[in-house]
Formats: sequence, structure tokens, C-alpha cells
Amino acid sequence: MGSNLAKSNLVKAAAVDFGIQWACWAVAATLKTEKFYDLAEGFLSSSCKLRVKKVELRVKKVELRVKKVELRVTKVELRVRKVELRVRKVELRVRKVELRVTKVELRVTKVELRVTKVELRVRKVELRVTKVELRVTKVELRVTKVELRVTKVELRVTKVELRVTKVELRVTKVELRVTKVELRVEKVELRVTKILFTPNFQV
Repeated sequence: MGSNLAKSNLVKAAAVDFGIQWACWAVAATLKTEKFYDLAEGFLSSSCKLRVKKVELRVKKVELRVKKVELRVTKVELRVRKVELRVRKVELRVRKVELRVTKVELRVTKVELRVTKVELRVRKVELRVTKVELRVTKVELRVTKVELRVTKVELRVTKVELRVTKVELRVTKVELRVTKVELRVEKVELRVTKILFTPNFQV
């Protein structure tokens, strides 16, 4: 009984203390003065302590909707200073090649041979031909059909090296536009499990 009476007295004292504090704040707000504010703060600091042990905040569902996003890049520069391509060994193998020519025609329409002067001296054998002309006016070569068959060709490249020494990428201007953003929070729960209120004064 004694402990219950002491607890009830503490609760009554705390209630009276809070009543005095709120009354002081109301009077101070009405009279527009700070004396009652200081008096209320003195009551609160000297009389009681308020402790909260556990607070839980639960958010069940949060939705973030972005309708339209625009990304604009006005200018992009890519510079490659030096590119080296090295091929060490290349093998080309052709196993079988067939060349077939079915018909070849060679037509020579006119041939002229002119010898203007020929001298033959018997003292000392001298043969002088001063001028010889050979004229072929028209020559025709006709190949009607040519077939080239390659049965198998193999190309082998053993090692290829590509070296790029320096690459520069420059982006001058980038624009990002977000037209509409929606944030929806469906349910928020705030739970305070235990509050301790301990007055400093004795009744």
C-alpha cells in the first residue's frame, strides 16, 4: 500500500508540474513576455526526466516512379593516336587449281614485210640490211571459255597483335532531364514500446 501511494503521489506531482508548465506557457503567449517561459523551463528541468527506451518506425511499401528521363550528349570526340597491327605469320595453301581453256582463236588479217635495200659484197662478207619493216595491221585473239577451279584454299594466321597506344574520349555537354517523379508511401507505423517518466523531486 505504501509503494502504491508513493507511485500515485509521484504521478500526481508530475501532473501538477506539467499543468504549471502549460499554464506558464499559455500566460507567456498571452502577455508576450519571456518570464513565464523561463519559469516553465525551470519547472521542467528541475522536476522530471522523460526517457524513451524503444522506438520503431515501419514503412511497408515505398514506390518511386519516374515517368520520363532524357539524356542528351551533344558532342563526343574519340581520338586514337597510334594503332599498330602486327601479323607474324600468314600461310595461304591452295591444294588444287585447274585452268581450262576450251577454245582459242588467233587471226592475223594482214602482214607486210618490206626490205628496201640489201647489199651483199663478196670481198669481205658484209651483209647490210638498211631497213626492214614488218607491219601487222590486225591481230585478234578470242578466248571463248575459261574455267578456273580452286578446290580448297586455307588461310592461317598464327598471331595477330593490335596495339592502341593512346585513346582520348571527350564529352563536351551532357544533359539529363527528369520530367516527373512520384514517391508513394502507403503505410507508415511508428511504435514506442516503453516510456519512463522519473521526477527528480520528492513528495
